[in-house]
Amino acid sequence: MLPPLQRINTMSNELATLRTNLEGLGINELRKMASANYGLKLTREHTKDDIINTIIGMMAKGNYATASDGELKPGWARIKLSATNDYRSAFPVHVNANGFECKIPFGVEVDVPIRVLESLKNAVEFRVYQNEFGERAQKYSDSYPFQVIGIVEGPDPRPGLEVAREQRLRPRKRFVEQFGFYPTDKVFRDFVQSGMFKLNAEEHRMA
Repeated sequence: MLPPLQRINTMSNELATLRTNLEGLGINELRKMASANYGLKLTREHTKDDIINTIIGMMAKGNYATASDGELKPGWARIKLSATNDYRSAFPVHVNANGFECKIPFGVEVDVPIRVLESLKNAVEFRVYQNEFGERAQKYSDSYPFQVIGIVEGPDPRPGLEVAREQRLRPRKRFVEQFGFYPTDKVFRDFVQSGMFKLNAEEHRMA
């Protein structure tokens, strides 16, 4: 792992290069890339500088996927994004999989939680192509073609919002089993404070 100062300098250089590349795009190409790579919802009022600054902000906060190293652990997949023939291959792909965000570069083997792989599988788009008869045809294809190097099934190593929600609901499900009805937040707090319903230390933290 790089030392802290070197990691900061490396990120600064990457962001500077990204800004330069973004500034070199035309506004229409930039809008397409912002939507396809970063999932930005743009309006006509967004200027080129607005879009670039938003992307830079997202990338500065995000984490790069871990380069593959050694044996895969349970819950992880090893993948490699294939380069495309358009502008998108010049930039890492920003993925948000149920609350877990990361940036994935093209052409590099990386290890990601399996749900990131599922998110990439679901990223498809409608494309026009020329079929074997020389005619224009349409089909759905992967937005980001990728190769799966390996998968080791197991629990999600990077639980997202849905896992936290399940942890929060678990004591309420026990409440239903014990008392036969689903409580409002106020009723739940009253039962807990009165000692009629007991929470363990973890449930106290999540409640």
